[in-house]
Amino acid sequence: MVNFSRIATQSHPKEKEFLVKKLIVGTIVTLVVSGLTWPGMAKAATTLKTYMGQSVQVKLGDIFNSTSIHNFASEGVGIVRENVEYTDPNTSETSTVYSSSRRIDTMLDDDYISNFSVTWKTNCQASASQCIWALNSWYALGGHYKMTISLETDYTEPDSTEVPVAVQAANLISLTSKQSIIYPFKDNYRDGISGRIKGVTPNGFPLKTRGITVTASINGKVVGTTKSATSGNFNLVVPPDASGNLTLDSGILHKKTYGVPSTLVSKTPVVSAKKTSITSIKLSAPAIVYPSKDGFQDSATIGIRTFTSVGKAVKSSGKLTVTQGKKIILSKKFKGSPYKSFTWNGKVNGQIVPGKYLVTTTIKGGQGQPLTAKRNISVSPKKLKTVTVNETYGAYNSFYDDQGDSYDPVSHDGQYGARFYSSGDPDTMLLTIAVPKSPSAKKWRISFNNYSAYGFFTADPCSSEDCLSDHLSVGSTTFTDGDSGTKWTPWTYAGQGSDTAYFMIGSTDWASLYVDTFTIQYSKTVLR
Repeated sequence: MVNFSRIATQSHPKEKEFLVKKLIVGTIVTLVVSGLTWPGMAKAATTLKTYMGQSVQVKLGDIFNSTSIHNFASEGVGIVRENVEYTDPNTSETSTVYSSSRRIDTMLDDDYISNFSVTWKTNCQASASQCIWALNSWYALGGHYKMTISLETDYTEPDSTEVPVAVQAANLISLTSKQSIIYPFKDNYRDGISGRIKGVTPNGFPLKTRGITVTASINGKVVGTTKSATSGNFNLVVPPDASGNLTLDSGILHKKTYGVPSTLVSKTPVVSAKKTSITSIKLSAPAIVYPSKDGFQDSATIGIRTFTSVGKAVKSSGKLTVTQGKKIILSKKFKGSPYKSFTWNGKVNGQIVPGKYLVTTTIKGGQGQPLTAKRNISVSPKKLKTVTVNETYGAYNSFYDDQGDSYDPVSHDGQYGARFYSSGDPDTMLLTIAVPKSPSAKKWRISFNNYSAYGFFTADPCSSEDCLSDHLSVGSTTFTDGDSGTKWTPWTYAGQGSDTAYFMIGSTDWASLYVDTFTIQYSKTVLR
């Protein structure tokens, strides 16, 4: 425990008796002293005592009187400076060990300024003669120091006071853990805590670390103990059912070594112990299967993916069933893996039995309770069949685009019909016609219904809506002067996968072509 005592105070006829109140919070020492009655004079200094590596803290209201606090607070913005010096008792040489400054808003009233704390962690900012380099930092050696605290504003002279600090010799200890989270369940994955303890004597010489006790506790109850090796490394085993925040501690911090106490200069290691368990299951399967062996969703692929608290696979066992009512159709057992896949042919004893089936999987792993996931699958007797479709559309409404330079090439004629004009050489007539079709259609053809040709025309299928670039000469159909009636174009495979059949009508004659309707014929595959 850190203690400090009152050594001396200045005397004055009007001085009130003041009270020194000692508050110990962790390793921080707080000094509280009541005010003096005369203005402009700092309060009497009281020596603060601490150990190497620990901190001392003092509130401004404990060392400055109310007048100083008020004057500082009334100026808006001020700077609090801290300077720690050491005077060698043998040579009387004074050196600065530590200094800092902080700008604060002083408009927050006198109480805020009075409660503002200045802290020295007994660290050094440079390699001063009174400091040692240990455990990756500079620390002040044992001795008597003078901490000068100043209040400064842009409009007032600095108001300073001195606080004596007695730093007592102590061993400096660093205790660290390699893990922040462990899963104590015995599966060889982060089951325990590994770490290291290092220490130096008050003069900076290494401490022997072999055999130092390190413990882990939850809510003050020790659940694991080990001893460090010569290197300072340790491995700490905790019970598999441990859960919560584990606080690491070392026995060297609670006894004197080389006649002095020890100070922990690292953060107290806290390791979170968590359960090893399966947290959720993702079960995937098709909504419906068609087991007729026609190449379309003939069987069901059932996937099982597990998610765990450790982010990796854990030892587990599970079972998969496919049931219809109370009847078990399929049953499979399996052992741990983040992903499993099963195939069900969709049949019952080799027969297609239409209806709904339930897929269920239950998995147990780690320390968690068994988890279950379910999914429905329907079985259908339908199979793929190829059917021929005929769909008819008005010729005028089927006109899509004019990509030629023929004059006024399309006009409405009759209820559905259209008359397509070619203004002749040197003009070229090129019209794109579009009618819907199924994207699954592999081939299609067009019927020109009730047509009359006056001049020469050709009709070519197109692979896209850009017939100027994508028309195909294979499958071309010609219409000569005086032709009439109904004519089918050859079958074409153009534009597979598209939901539209595009074809072009073209001519360089001075001519016209009347068409009443277009019929598209195509084959598509359907489930029936």
